Amino acid sequence: MYRTVQVRFVPPKDIIVRVNAGVTRTRVWDGEKLAEFLQTGLEPLLSKMVDELELQVVVAKTADIRFSWKPEKIGELREQIGELIGTVMEDIEPDEYLGE
Repeated sequence: MYRTVQVRFVPPKDIIVRVNAGVTRTRVWDGEKLAEFLQTGLEPLLSKMVDELELQVVVAKTADIRFSWKPEKIGELREQIGELIGTVMEDIEPDEYLGE
């Protein structure tokens, strides 16, 4: 039986860039592309921790980690996954995920 871990991911806030005096533009994060990056980086790390893993990374308005089963140490597992998310996101190149 597969165990599903759903990571509800909230993209970072948009970036406001000052072009010149009084002129700004907003660069918006591509949430779907970020979620795909996170899934690709997180899946091999999590599969070492959870047998028969199905990982889902979805863009959401609130961050959360959900499980299709009740892990014994749910708080500890959430914390470990949170740390792994931070590790994966350290390698991101912002310009690849920001719109113009």
